[in-house]
Amino acid sequence: IVMGVSLAFGRIGVTAGTAAVILGQILVGLTVDTLGLAGAAPVPLEGRRILGLLVLGVAVFLLLPKSGN
Repeated sequence: IVMGVSLAFGRIGVTAGTAAVILGQILVGLTVDTLGLAGAAPVPLEGRRILGLLVLGVAVFLLLPKSGN
């Protein structure tokens, strides 16, 4: 994981890479919470949670470097 992240940071930049890692962590957390995989009661998937993921996804997209080709 560390090697993959360091290689990705070299290609897309630290800011976009960090935002992408956070997006991935939130996505996994949302999945675990929604399905109740951690042993707790499942948390229902609601619009606010989906909207938060979409906003962070757009932010990651906007942080990606644009190619000049």
